[in-house]
Order: sequence, then structure tokens, then C-alpha cells
Amino acid sequence: MCNFLIIFRLSIKSASESIFIQRDSVGNLLS
Repeated sequence: MCNFLIIFRLSIKSASESIFIQRDSVGNLLS
């Protein structure tokens, strides 16, 4: 169960980071 929570947190963290990267790239294209 603990391993599942750790993997779950890591997946959320990586997903949020990828969203921020995409947002930054889109902002650079628009500006």
C-alpha cells in the first residue's frame, strides 16, 4: 500500500510538472 501511495504521488508530481512545462512553452510561443 505504501508503495502505491509513493508511485501515485510521483505520477501526480511528474504530471503537474509536464503541465507547467507545456504552459511555459505555449506562453513563449504566444509572447
